[in-house]
Amino acid sequence: MAAILATRYTYKSYDKLVKAQEKYCGQLIQENRHNDLLLLGDRVLVGFLYEKFCEFEANNVGVRYTIKGRYENALLPIQHLIEMTGILLDNAFQAVRGRELDGVIQFDFSEEREDYQFKVSNPFPYTSYSEIEIWFQMGKSTKGKGHGLGLYRIRCLCKEENCDIMCRNVEIEEKTG
Repeated sequence: MAAILATRYTYKSYDKLVKAQEKYCGQLIQENRHNDLLLLGDRVLVGFLYEKFCEFEANNVGVRYTIKGRYENALLPIQHLIEMTGILLDNAFQAVRGRELDGVIQFDFSEEREDYQFKVSNPFPYTSYSEIEIWFQMGKSTKGKGHGLGLYRIRCLCKEENCDIMCRNVEIEEKTG
């Protein structure tokens, strides 16, 4: 704040002062855009998500997220959570990469009592439930041969760790995601 206020002493015109303040504030906002991730609590998870989000943005894919709660004292090992979240985020990235208008990934975290919910959303054409079920089978993918391990791996981890995964069509602003 002191730096912003002090600029009034270094600029002779009001227009130049406003432009300098806008530039400085814009840089601060850009550098701190992912600070809310720190609310999650787990430093390994925060670092992982920060790196993923920056990677996506570097590839012109937008990221929005909400954090409601803290990830603490969970029974699910952090390495499994990161593996599952990484698979979902990578799949979302592949689905929206190259889309000009709606290439945005939404990540949401919420804590409710003793449960944690991680949600990854992206725009995608409507898909039947039977087709979605196929995605979770080993070797099945819309990406062709050599793919189809990620969602199957999540399904196996969920079974092993006694947690659930849901995948469904949701219409948001008249778009399926």
